[in-house]
Amino acid sequence: MPTDNPGLFQSEVEQLFHHLSRAHHLMLTTLQREIEGLGVDGKLQPGMRPLICTLVEEDGLSVSDLAKRLNMAKSSVTGAVKRMASAGVVDLVPDDSDLRIRRVQLTAEGRALKPLCLQIDEVISKRLGTVFSETELSQLRELLARLISVMGNRDDS
Repeated sequence: MPTDNPGLFQSEVEQLFHHLSRAHHLMLTTLQREIEGLGVDGKLQPGMRPLICTLVEEDGLSVSDLAKRLNMAKSSVTGAVKRMASAGVVDLVPDDSDLRIRRVQLTAEGRALKPLCLQIDEVISKRLGTVFSETELSQLRELLARLISVMGNRDDS
């Protein structure tokens, strides 16, 4: 496979960027293909899955709380929530004590997507399980979490 050729890349960092980018692209492509196979007519998009899963566990979070919980930029969550509201998956409800805050609440259609999210996770987990052991998947998650942590740390000292 050409991407395994060490001479193809100028540095180890360039090789890491390439592999992470390709893995991300292929994971999203697989996720999109699985979503399309469910026939949910735009009610579920790849970026919505983590929000739906979080809201099923704790409905009525603010956008800020949702962003913190998912370790995502508030602007990214805001965009996803707008798409979800347009799709009828969530409602934005004013907070009882602070009308400046709007709570994100799943609609019945949104809650109905949770089993589909779990089904997609199972399909992708099975596919990953054909090449990775449980130990390797755990190690990969830990290594990626460490990479995210170090790259997210803005302190250059």
